[in-house]
Amino acid sequence: GILGVAGSWMQIVAFLPSNIGTLAIPMLSNLLGSNDRSGFKQALVYKVLVAGTAAFLAALPIMVFSGSIVRLYGREYAGGAPVLMLSCLVAVVTSILSPLGAPITSAGMMWVSLALNAVWAVVCLAFAFTWIPAQGAMGLLKSQLVAYLFLVVLVGITVSFLWRRVSNTPSPPSDRLPGCDPMPGAQILP
Repeated sequence: GILGVAGSWMQIVAFLPSNIGTLAIPMLSNLLGSNDRSGFKQALVYKVLVAGTAAFLAALPIMVFSGSIVRLYGREYAGGAPVLMLSCLVAVVTSILSPLGAPITSAGMMWVSLALNAVWAVVCLAFAFTWIPAQGAMGLLKSQLVAYLFLVVLVGITVSFLWRRVSNTPSPPSDRLPGCDPMPGAQILP
C-alpha cells in the first residue's frame, strides 16, 4: 500500500546521508583516539550539516510533487500525498541521526547505542498504539517522527557527554600515529 510507496521514497532521501554517517565513523574514531577536540567537533558538525542538507534537498522535490508521484502508482494512491510528504520529513530526521550518532559508534559505546534505540522503540510504540488506530499510515509516521525527534535529543545529549570526555582526557604520550594504538591486549614488538 501507500506505506510501501512511501518507504521506497524514504530510502531515496536517506541513501546519501546514511552513507555519509558510515563514512564518518573511521574519521571520528581517529579524532577521538588522538583527542583532537577541534577536529572532532568540526568533522561532526560538517557531517551533520552535509547529511541534513543532502536529505532536505532530496526530500524537497518529492514533497513538492508528492501528489503527482503517488498518482503514478494508480488512482487508489491519489490521497496518499500527505503520507509521502510526512515520510520524507521522517527520512530527513533519520538522515541527521546517522552522522550525529557516529561518535557513539566511534567511541565503541555500542551498549549505549542499543539503549538509545530501545528508548526510541518504546516511544515509537507508545505513540503508535495511540495514533495508528485512528490515523492509519499517518499515525505510524507521526509516531516515528516524534520518536526520532526524541532520539535526536537523546543522541545529542550523549554526544555532548562524549565531547566532554574527549575534552577532559589528556593525550597519552606516544610515538605512534594518533588513533593508531594497538588493540587492547595486543603486544607491541620493539
